[in-house]
Amino acid sequence: MQKLKQEKGSITLFVLISMLFFVLFLAGMYMLNARKRANLGR
Repeated sequence: MQKLKQEKGSITLFVLISMLFFVLFLAGMYMLNARKRANLGR
């Protein structure tokens, strides 16, 4: 039972870290697109 708890914790940590990277990637893409659109509007 103890081993299952440790595995659940590491899986949760992995999911949280991968979601964080995914959100940062999406935010970066959004910022690049917003900057491109702002430069085109000049």
